[in-house]
Amino acid sequence: MLIDLPRSLYQEATATDAQRSKIKAIKYVMDTLKNQSASKPDQNILPYRTYIWEGAPEVPEDPATPEIEYKAAWCFKYGEEEWLARKEFGKIKKAATGTAIKAGIGRVNCLTGAPL
Repeated sequence: MLIDLPRSLYQEATATDAQRSKIKAIKYVMDTLKNQSASKPDQNILPYRTYIWEGAPEVPEDPATPEIEYKAAWCFKYGEEEWLARKEFGKIKKAATGTAIKAGIGRVNCLTGAPL
């Protein structure tokens, strides 16, 4: 009998003991770094890493095809903090993509990481 589980639960349920051990070790190290930086703000301890992912490339205007208009490139952020919070990469990307009716949420400049 198949049970319909959310993807994250399914991945944990199917993970081997070795995989669970590695995930637990990674979480421990990341939590330790975060706790150290909170308790010792005067020290330069690295925060969680945030990665900038390309959502859509720039589309330049082309005089030969006037129906295609210029569109600026946009990116979104997904990093260690989102991973620890069990936020799915696909859902973050989908929210940033948006729809024809609703603008994307979480878009950032691809070079600076500043919100758009």
